[in-house]
Parts: sequence; C-alpha cells; structure tokens
Amino acid sequence: MEKVYVMFPVLQVLVQFLKDFYNVFDTRSIEALDVFISKYINSEIYSLAQFANGILDDYNAVKNSLLYPDISNGPIEGINSRIKMKHRRSVGREGLELQASGIRLNINYFLK
Repeated sequence: MEKVYVMFPVLQVLVQFLKDFYNVFDTRSIEALDVFISKYINSEIYSLAQFANGILDDYNAVKNSLLYPDISNGPIEGINSRIKMKHRRSVGREGLELQASGIRLNINYFLK
C-alpha cells in the first residue's frame, strides 16, 4: 500500500478523509464534527473543501442526525414516493378525485 501512496499521494489524503468522516458518525460527537469541518474546509482538494462547506451549510441537520440517530423521516418519504408513483402511473387516466381517494387510503394505512 505504501507504494500506491508514493505513486498517488492524494490517495493518502482521501483515505484519511474517509477515516475522519466515519469517526464523526461512529463516535456521534459534535466535537469530532467541528474538528472534521475545520480540518477540511480549506483543503487543497476542491471536492473535500466543497463537502466540508456543504456540511457547514446544513450544520444543524447534521448535528441533529448525530444527536438523534433513531429519528427518521423514512415513513414520510415512503408516502411521498407512493404519491409520485401513483401520479406517474395515472397521468391522463384518473381524475383528481379518484387520485385523491387513493392518496387518502395510503395515508390512513400508515396512521393506524
């Protein structure tokens, strides 16, 4: 592996970047997140700096994902996906009233 790092020094930076990023979510530490952002926000590799800036832009969302790992918007996203699928399937064939009744049925299924 050392030969590869000598031939492609950027790989060593990328591997360390991934280790640092995984460490943030393994430890679920806000301090580790802050260290990660400060380490890579001025990186010479544009993509890494852009990634760190993106995390900084969504800092509260990322912080909350570390603090509350059991909370998920998965059920809501599932409902949205079903609505979109139903719309794609029925464009031009169903009236809005029939389409709305199908959406109500799907939502009632999840609210039980």
